[in-house]
Amino acid sequence: MLLWVFIPIIYVTMVIGLVRHYIGYYNQQTQAKKSIKTKTQFGEYKDGQIVAKCDKLIARSSLLTREAFDSRRGFLCKTETGYLEKKGQREPVDTANNMMNMQSTMMDGMKGNFMMMGTSIPPMMWINSFFSGFLPAKVPFSLTQKFRSMTQSGVNLENLDVSYVSGASFYFLIMFGLGKINTLFLK
Repeated sequence: MLLWVFIPIIYVTMVIGLVRHYIGYYNQQTQAKKSIKTKTQFGEYKDGQIVAKCDKLIARSSLLTREAFDSRRGFLCKTETGYLEKKGQREPVDTANNMMNMQSTMMDGMKGNFMMMGTSIPPMMWINSFFSGFLPAKVPFSLTQKFRSMTQSGVNLENLDVSYVSGASFYFLIMFGLGKINTLFLK
């Protein structure tokens, strides 16, 4: 009788793991095709390096003599030849494209969350309704009475040991336990 509960729960969990893997793989492939990757331009990289150099100059200004500090500041801030003076040679940053990329990234995260919920809730409801009252497993360690409502949902026996697990709780244990095994086999 135990195998008629144990094996279907493990089978459903493995199939759901495969479905999640292939949906995630499909989403990655479609994102790679449709996303326009903005390349970091050399000017932006150089600007970042100059800002880091300015930060270091400010942080270590007390270690420099006044002449050394003024010469370094002059390199960066001279009116005509200083690097920090705006020369207008660079194209403006496309803020609309950056905002669209951020929005699509947030939507992709929401799609992933909905996929996890959509593939977790229906099997959990099926297992909870089909295997209610069955105790397919026992955890190998003792639990306190506070865990009773979590591990024995659908079973109302006060004298039953808390370490026995109901079908829905067993589904969660298997789902989180098989996650790493699925990544080993599918990667």
